[in-house]
Amino acid sequence: VHAGAMAMDSDPTWVKDICAKAAAGDEACKAASVCLQATRSVICSNFASASPTAYFAGQLAALQRHGEKTGGQVDPTMTTLLFIMRKAIPSTPPSVVSSRLNDLAAAVAGPVRSAEEAPVKLCLGCLAAAIDVTYNAGEGARPNRKILKPVFAMLGDARPSVQHQAQLTAGPVMKSAAGA
Repeated sequence: VHAGAMAMDSDPTWVKDICAKAAAGDEACKAASVCLQATRSVICSNFASASPTAYFAGQLAALQRHGEKTGGQVDPTMTTLLFIMRKAIPSTPPSVVSSRLNDLAAAVAGPVRSAEEAPVKLCLGCLAAAIDVTYNAGEGARPNRKILKPVFAMLGDARPSVQHQAQLTAGPVMKSAAGA
C-alpha cells in the first residue's frame, strides 16, 4: 500500500475537506491541496502520523521558509500557505499552538503589512484562530503580546474589510480581558 494513500485516511478532517473541495474544482483548494500533498509526503517519509500537530508544524515551517525566501512579500504561494495555516490552527492542540506563537507571529509579520487585502485578512484569521485556541486552553491561558500587536495595528487600517477583520479578531481578546 502506498504511504500517501495510508496518510490520506488518517489525515485531519480539515485536510480531507480541502482535498474534497479541490476535487470539486475550487481553485484555492486546488493550490492548497498541492501544498498539503508535499507536507503529507514529508510527514510520511519521516514515519510520523498525519496528525493535526504534524500538519501544523509542517505548514508553519513552510510558511516561515517561504517568508524568508520572499522577504515576507506576498505571492500566490504565500497566500495559499496562509489559507492552509488558518485551517490548521483550530484542530491543533492548544499547547502546540501556544508553544509556537512567536514563530507564527514572525511568519505573518511581513504579509500582514501587504497592500493586498486577502493576505492581510488571512493573517488576521490565523492570529484570531491562534488567539482563540490559546484563550480556550484553560484557566489563565492567554496569548502573548507579540501575537496581539499586529492585530491591534490593523484596527486603524484604512481598508474597511481589513479593519472589520481586525475588530473581529480583537473582540474576543477584549471580552476575555474584561472578564478577567
